[in-house]
Amino acid sequence: MDIKESKPKAELKPGLRGSDDKHDGTITFGRRADWWIALFVTLLSGVIFTMTAARGTTFWDCGEFIACAYILGIPHPPGAALFVMLGRVFSMIPYGDTAFILALFSAWSSALAVGFSSLAIARVIRRIVGVEESVEDMIWVYAGVLVGGLSMAFGATYWFNAVEAEVYGLTLLLVALLFWLSMVWLESAKTSEGNRVLIMQIYILFLAATNHMQAFLPIIPMFMLIFLISRKRLTSPLFYIAFFLLTSVVHSTDLFLFGVPIACAATFLWAFLTTNRDTQKTLNLTGAFFLMAVMGYSLYAYVPIRSAQDPAIDENNPENWTNFKQFLERKQYSDKSMFELMFTRKGSWKNQFGTHERMGFWGHLINQWVPSPRPLYLYVPFLALFSLWAMWKSDRKIFLYSLSLLLLFTVAMTLYLNFSDGTRGVKLEVRDRDYFYTPGFVMISLLFGVGLSSLAFYLRRSTIPGGAIIARVVLILGLLVPPAAVDAHYFETDRSRFFVAEDLAYNMLVGLRENAIIFTGGDNDTFPLWYIQEVRDFRKDVQVVNLSLLNTPWYIMQLKYAENPVQMTLDDIEIENMRGYYTPEGDVVTVKDIMVPEIIRSNIDKRPIYFAVTVPSSDSKLVEGKLLQEGLVKRIDPAVEAESFDLVVMEENFLGGVYRFRGLDDPTVYKDRDTIRLLTNYNACLFNMANLYLRNGEEAKAEEFITKLKSFPHDNPAGYRMLIALAEMKRDWQQAVDYTDSAMTIEPDNQDHYIRKAEYFRRLGSYDNVEQVIEQMTAAFPNDAEVADAARILNRQIAAAKAEPAGGNAGAGDGAGAGAGDGAGADGAATPGGDGTP
Repeated sequence: MDIKESKPKAELKPGLRGSDDKHDGTITFGRRADWWIALFVTLLSGVIFTMTAARGTTFWDCGEFIACAYILGIPHPPGAALFVMLGRVFSMIPYGDTAFILALFSAWSSALAVGFSSLAIARVIRRIVGVEESVEDMIWVYAGVLVGGLSMAFGATYWFNAVEAEVYGLTLLLVALLFWLSMVWLESAKTSEGNRVLIMQIYILFLAATNHMQAFLPIIPMFMLIFLISRKRLTSPLFYIAFFLLTSVVHSTDLFLFGVPIACAATFLWAFLTTNRDTQKTLNLTGAFFLMAVMGYSLYAYVPIRSAQDPAIDENNPENWTNFKQFLERKQYSDKSMFELMFTRKGSWKNQFGTHERMGFWGHLINQWVPSPRPLYLYVPFLALFSLWAMWKSDRKIFLYSLSLLLLFTVAMTLYLNFSDGTRGVKLEVRDRDYFYTPGFVMISLLFGVGLSSLAFYLRRSTIPGGAIIARVVLILGLLVPPAAVDAHYFETDRSRFFVAEDLAYNMLVGLRENAIIFTGGDNDTFPLWYIQEVRDFRKDVQVVNLSLLNTPWYIMQLKYAENPVQMTLDDIEIENMRGYYTPEGDVVTVKDIMVPEIIRSNIDKRPIYFAVTVPSSDSKLVEGKLLQEGLVKRIDPAVEAESFDLVVMEENFLGGVYRFRGLDDPTVYKDRDTIRLLTNYNACLFNMANLYLRNGEEAKAEEFITKLKSFPHDNPAGYRMLIALAEMKRDWQQAVDYTDSAMTIEPDNQDHYIRKAEYFRRLGSYDNVEQVIEQMTAAFPNDAEVADAARILNRQIAAAKAEPAGGNAGAGDGAGAGAGDGAGADGAATPGGDGTP
């Protein structure tokens, strides 16, 4: 496929290109300045990323990735082989903590991505506006480059991913590199350098695919650009064969792994045998494409080779062909690949593309730079769209390339990921999924920079009255976006003092008896444990049993043959053939439901067995009434008559300095809603202890736990419900009012808060306040029967109380809905849930 650039059009585009610009596709102006601007945005973003980078593990996949990089393990499918291997190299740097080093690896990968993206959009802007070689033009061009690059860096999701040990920084670096190389190739396609750039892009594409498949998507715009530059490729069968075989890595693992190496050998053999020079050139280039694909993707050979050595973390056990193939196809939780699953929609298009909780694309987009409803929040997407118009008017090749990238990273990604909105029989996504849209947000940021410069040039060169002044206003507004984004997101993104995940893992393990087994529920109460065991070398005698993974035979086999094995009576064949089933009553019995009692029966006499408090009570029904809570864990104790607390251990853990609470009681350390939800388990432990002591009349001891409970975050309504319940038990109605006011700021639509608040005022004898609250709640909930009933009861009580002689008991009466201790709702279980999305 010898590529020759088609002859560029010479017509001018008034309002965008300068009057003397011939735009022959070769641009030399400002090339050195491009690199200086790229260096500046790289260093600026890198320094801020470093300042806000995590010093320990964070929640979700980070603990798993850090541990796997440290021990060369196998993380969840499809394995992120490139990140693990490079992460291992960086983890050997003898400076600082491993988690911090790998966070810096992510941070500076993200910063370099910003730099290469800036280089790319500098080329795009000049192709659109056709600048003259003047300092003024250079300023207008680089304003767009600067704004586009820094908007990319400080977008909420991009920045959030950049400061923790995740795969997305490296993924976006490779995407940015491909974007820049495509612009380089566009200007050098008719030179000998062009083919070398194409070959390099193919290698990077398939190397990137071993890290995250998002980085592979640019192959489609890349081939489209080849066709646009050399239209005779439309009739070349090799063009279609190469594209089909190379993209089969997405839809057919067998075809790719066997077809591409065969095609590579056949193509080079044909090139060797043919005597036609043009055919030989085409075959050599095509063969080079296949060879680069094999070389790049061959990094995945690490996975079965390392898995065969049975590392401590070896997800899916991909050491044989069947497991390895399923691993690449991301079949951890389903017998279908994600490509197959996308055709059964798990949510409505409105919710997937709109503002639905956790997964709506538009809802995440409008909060990326200047969060809605602040002014300017639509400025970025507006100018991004304007940039597409400018490209269409000036350079159709750039337009089609950029539009295809944008659509792939937004529309196609949303369709492929097929997130669940909770309305179609599949539970709502367990966490915010904005990180999967990061390439789309990046593309919009870069188009914003292009649009800023394009609109400014258009206004300066137009006949619009005051166009030059309007252009300056446009530019100033654009320059405000990056600092506004930093101001909006710095607090939420700063992970430099976030040790909650690591301390949760430490607290769950520190008090366990020697050689214990602990059942955990999902990612957030498992991955930090893997991290602290493997990287910190802490409590490796404890065997963690993840209940989500316990549904898979490979994981059961690993537990059976681990270095610290879990005893079982089942043989290997029984384990391999184990499946869930339906009972005659129609109930579902999963593999996990079979294995939990099997593990307990086989080990209870030999090893202490614990359940993390994050595990739902339904998973510990077998030992209901035989659990002794010792903090964030519950130990099976056959001697107890009912579930209870080890008071000595609980007090030592929470008040005696055994547990770590770094940043937990610090309001300047940001905690997102998933973190707060998980931390409700701390609140529940403290509430239960305070509740127990209050019921026993030991108010002084109860106050110690209440004081600790007050210091923890209560942004989750459950935390305030616990404090409200304790205030009710103490009959401190004013404090109950104060806590209810706080709860109402989080749940303004919960009518129960109004009812309780009115009842507390009634017990205080503050009847004017009761009437005011009744008026507020009846106005807020005019058709709610519960509110109407409560209002009638409260009005009757107020009337009766006012009719009593002075000195009557204002606190008496039947109550409108609040009674001592009835509103806690704290069972101690805030389950994080599993996350099976690759």
